[in-house]
Amino acid sequence: MGRKYYIHGSGELRDGKLYCSICGRELPGNTLKQPFPCTVSHETPFDEDVQISVWNCSPTVYYKDKDVEEWPLTEAEKDKLYDLAVESVENAGGALNMSGWYPPNEALCRYIAELKQRYRRE
Repeated sequence: MGRKYYIHGSGELRDGKLYCSICGRELPGNTLKQPFPCTVSHETPFDEDVQISVWNCSPTVYYKDKDVEEWPLTEAEKDKLYDLAVESVENAGGALNMSGWYPPNEALCRYIAELKQRYRRE
């Protein structure tokens, strides 16, 4: 499991530096991922290799930029992956009708770790 950090909702560039457009704080490294919270962010234990993309009202879980559903998953595993992806999106304040990238929650990170071991993925 990765280290903990927070996702800031959105940013704006000013004088070459990124600032959170919600809480107003400078975001070092010009990234929305920070070790300090925004007023709307939740602390999340991240596996930095896991991301969720929502597009066309459907979540896709990526591990190291590859779609996890391309692994030889059973239907039950795909169903659980979908449910955990939806839960993660909702935990991050999103919804399936809000396209974008979302962080995984702890349960999804643990499930991906289990699948990685089962299917011997690096």
